[in-house]
Amino acid sequence: MKYVLYVLLTTVLTMLLIYAGYMKEKTLPFELTNRLFKKCSKKIHEYLSENEEASIIDLKKCIKDVRASVYWSRKKVSVTNPDQFIEVVTENMMKQGLLKARQQNGKILYYLISENK
Repeated sequence: MKYVLYVLLTTVLTMLLIYAGYMKEKTLPFELTNRLFKKCSKKIHEYLSENEEASIIDLKKCIKDVRASVYWSRKKVSVTNPDQFIEVVTENMMKQGLLKARQQNGKILYYLISENK
């Protein structure tokens, strides 16, 4: 009877661990994309802190080849096409109130809001 209880507990524990792994694997693409987005936002913020303002071309260079991963998976995601990704990142940063844009000589320049330009 004692061994049957051990076998049942081991089986239940194994099933719970498998289910937890399945759920982690299911949400992996969202977590990787979210982490990549946060990392690119941080890079843009650091770049603008140093340079005060930048064009979209400068920001594309800044986020090119940025990689993100989670500690529990070998899978990684990186920015391979900064032309598409920069639009999403800058729009979201503007919605969050971190960036502002202004037009100068036909170019759009981005700057941090805290600088009040």
